[in-house]
Amino acid sequence: MVSIPSSWAGTIVSNVADGILTVMGTADADDLTVRFEGGVLTVNQTQPSGGPTRCLDLRRILVFAGAGFDRVSLGEVTTSAFDSLATTSVSGQEGEDRLIGSEIGDDLIGGGGVGSLLGGIGPDHSLPDRAAAR
Repeated sequence: MVSIPSSWAGTIVSNVADGILTVMGTADADDLTVRFEGGVLTVNQTQPSGGPTRCLDLRRILVFAGAGFDRVSLGEVTTSAFDSLATTSVSGQEGEDRLIGSEIGDDLIGGGGVGSLLGGIGPDHSLPDRAAAR
């Protein structure tokens, strides 16, 4: 479980530890984009905490969008820039979300609302609603 300091409430938080990027959205409508910029990983054009991370050092991406009508895009996560990336998982959680996958195999979990799940060219697993997984 990722612990978020109360002083960060309402702020999108991203962190890299042990080759795993974890992104936590907010209770508001968020627009989250993970991409390769200038040789390093960015989330919404900002480097995650944990220092600059080369995309080729990343093994996994975990995104928890939070409540609100969110848009999460891994559309710019390519196999050439993120060549060590083995898996991604995006959970829309509450709200009607738009989740956009990468070139890697994605797990796209819609959450509480009926949003859109758009996989990339990799072997994706889409689950429109968490309740369907029970």
